[in-house]
Amino acid sequence: MTVKSFSNALQNALEEEGQKSVATPWRELAIQCAGEAKGKTYISLVELEIPLLDDLSEPDFEKTKNLLRNCEHLLWVNGSHNPSMAVVDGLSRTARNEFASLKFQVLHLSSLETALQHGPSLVSKLSTSNTTDDEFRERGGLLQTSRFFKSVT
Repeated sequence: MTVKSFSNALQNALEEEGQKSVATPWRELAIQCAGEAKGKTYISLVELEIPLLDDLSEPDFEKTKNLLRNCEHLLWVNGSHNPSMAVVDGLSRTARNEFASLKFQVLHLSSLETALQHGPSLVSKLSTSNTTDDEFRERGGLLQTSRFFKSVT
């Protein structure tokens, strides 16, 4: 699987949901002010195959910082259980505390093998849902979220 094939499948899934999308490679992403990002949902596939945040270069740090400061909704998707890809969990929790208006969601796909099969439709549904949950995992094509329920027994 490549990020490009996932991105194409995701764009098709978004189109089926009636959503317009534009794919922009990470290296070309440039967000300088809130006006550019106002009302937009950003879906990051930058960690779909390889970690970025565990060894962030200065240009990537600046790009990440500008994205977090200026966008309203960010859905970060990764395709592995590699611990290096879990850095986004801490980043998202911190960013939600720092930027109250930011809706920052994270989706961990179970593997690259199943990512293309289930990922695009799950990402499409998450990006358009009104859920208040922020952290998700995919297992066997099913979406899971972390919640604790008090035992009734």
